[in-house]
Amino acid sequence: MLLLSVSLRAQEGRKFKVRPGEVTKSVIPLSEVFRFASFEYGDVDLVSGSTINALLNYNLLLREMLYINYAGDTVSISPTGTKKITVGGSEFYSFPGNMWVEAIAGDKRLQLGVHQVVGLAKTEVFGEQYRDGITPFRNIERGIYPTYRELYNQKARYCMLLTKQTAYYFIDKNKRISRAKRSVIVKLFPKYSNEIKSFIKEKSIKTNQEEDLRQLVAFCHQIGY
Repeated sequence: MLLLSVSLRAQEGRKFKVRPGEVTKSVIPLSEVFRFASFEYGDVDLVSGSTINALLNYNLLLREMLYINYAGDTVSISPTGTKKITVGGSEFYSFPGNMWVEAIAGDKRLQLGVHQVVGLAKTEVFGEQYRDGITPFRNIERGIYPTYRELYNQKARYCMLLTKQTAYYFIDKNKRISRAKRSVIVKLFPKYSNEIKSFIKEKSIKTNQEEDLRQLVAFCHQIGY
């Protein structure tokens, strides 16, 4: 997974400044890095049809679903080989681009999902290299972008500012995942497009607000099934 510009909406919350020479994962508290307070037993449903029970947790900094193997090592789970992960009372689905989306509302017919990370606040990068117009993440000598694991496990070359960031998605009955947009929900319920548009307008629904999206999903359940 290459380190690309993240098109996520940042939530208000703690900001973490990483100075040159510091290791990012050591600067940010574990309570902010992991989805759950500790690794919990959960089920990994594989594309092959089998299910594995393991100690699991989602790492928001590395953007990886992790499990503890029999040797006690922490290992990343491949999204491409996984259909669904159930842990801590939550369901996670893989999404193109090696992303994990957690279902937070709705039911199997239509769900609201969230993709959370602790990532670069791209407009608030500090350091002379950035002011000069040079991205602080590129290996100038070789023209290579590091992975998140490489970037955050090594000593920082430049000063960075990170925050918790969130993006919302719709998960349809076939487990297809799409960004939470007005155009998407209308396509999912073409017979009720006028009703949905009217509801969005009447309630001033914003597709970057969790509570608004929960209302929209609940409304679609009422009219669509």
